[in-house]
Amino acid sequence: MFFMFLSSFFCLASHLYYLAKLGVMVNCGVYILDDNLFFNKMLTYAVDKYMKHYFESPLFNYGIHSYTDAKKIMKASRDNHSIYFLDYYLGKEATAKDILLNIANPSDEKQSIAVLSRKSNNETVGETYLMGASTFICKDKNVIHKSITFLKETLNNYGVVSNK
Repeated sequence: MFFMFLSSFFCLASHLYYLAKLGVMVNCGVYILDDNLFFNKMLTYAVDKYMKHYFESPLFNYGIHSYTDAKKIMKASRDNHSIYFLDYYLGKEATAKDILLNIANPSDEKQSIAVLSRKSNNETVGETYLMGASTFICKDKNVIHKSITFLKETLNNYGVVSNK
């Protein structure tokens, strides 16, 4: 157990040393849009808890931005690495497709978008993928676990290594 810890520590230390040597600062924004206030707060809490627990580094800066209004997320400034969690159905106001039209850039490797919905069909899932979504997560009993897994995989793809 001690050796696993030691190995992880040296892996993180060497990664941070390499980034420090390059002077690379990773700014990551996590953007959550869900018009259901309870679910919004639950996902925001889970993401915040995960980030605080696993990522403490002077070279990794993150912000969590939570919205219940689709118009506000489209006006938000972007970080150099952006991760989005978008509810598909946003009441009468909009759908995730409307948001994807404004924020998605499929050629941007520093942007990842998860679309979440209680209902999914092949057409909806396919359309969101074509519009730039990275994944589609069904809002079932495992939605938080699936969301954190997506977050973890995305951060690993960005080259950000957790310290735990």
